[in-house]
Amino acid sequence: MIDIKPIGCITDDPELHKKFVATVVQNIETHIKSLGVIKGLVIRNAYAAVKAIRPGYVEHIITVLSRDYVREFADMHQRYRDEQHLPAEKIQPLLAFIQANQPEAEEHFWRVSDAYANARSKTFIGKTYNAFRSQLKSHLPTVFEVIFNIVEQFTVVRS
Repeated sequence: MIDIKPIGCITDDPELHKKFVATVVQNIETHIKSLGVIKGLVIRNAYAAVKAIRPGYVEHIITVLSRDYVREFADMHQRYRDEQHLPAEKIQPLLAFIQANQPEAEEHFWRVSDAYANARSKTFIGKTYNAFRSQLKSHLPTVFEVIFNIVEQFTVVRS
């Protein structure tokens, strides 16, 4: 049988949250390494510069933002859980639910991202986010795929 824990379990347990953050960072780094030559070169160099200038900054941002995203997506995730009639023999992948509700998922994403960037509008991260926000939209399907597959990994329980 399959059960799904509430998304809040990811941030409620400090050890689980630490593992979640490490998994997200690892996936980011894997994705950056897999980018094409030209586009990848710029992104890899920028990422390396951030890590060199501010060691631990990426982990810090993921730690802080993940708490906000978990809160923001809690109701949507609960609806997903409710639709699965748990415990169940088979469940719909979380990513399929997110894709079926893409406009709502995007609203939640932008609400958290914009709030974080606006609160830091005079800092490097805020200025960078605001400069590239318009280009982010085309990357949301990939972001959602990575993040929600990780969320599923941390919330789905098979017995």
